[in-house]
Amino acid sequence: MTRRIVVLSPTGAVTRDLDLSWAADGRVDLVLPRGAAAPAAVSAHHVDLRLGGVGAAVRRLLWGSAAGRTVFRLTPWDGGRRLWRAVRRDPAISELLRNADLVVAAERDGLFTAWKSVRRTPAQACVYGLPAAAAHAAATEERNRR
Repeated sequence: MTRRIVVLSPTGAVTRDLDLSWAADGRVDLVLPRGAAAPAAVSAHHVDLRLGGVGAAVRRLLWGSAAGRTVFRLTPWDGGRRLWRAVRRDPAISELLRNADLVVAAERDGLFTAWKSVRRTPAQACVYGLPAAAAHAAATEERNRR
């Protein structure tokens, strides 16, 4: 059974050590920031997540302390919110998320988008991190063998 898997990587850091051997029988789409390189084994979709002047200034001001980071996470400049807005603006990526069997939030800033996606399509599975995705794929394969 071919699965559609969408991996959300808002910083693009996940591409350095990307091991998708667990997704051998599935199609993998990777959502990355514009300019990030993607491995040849996946279909890459780029979104613009640049932080504008005011947002960058506020981030520099608040990022120095735990309390400041928490406050910044409540603003519209938070990385998770920016990814969700970028995905909503891109019809192709929105369609990918609607049709995905598994949504993987590879990084913290992908969690909000993954959660919103699963709330809209309850038949989907959603996991945080590539190890959890591999475990989910193994459990699904075992369940399908029975």
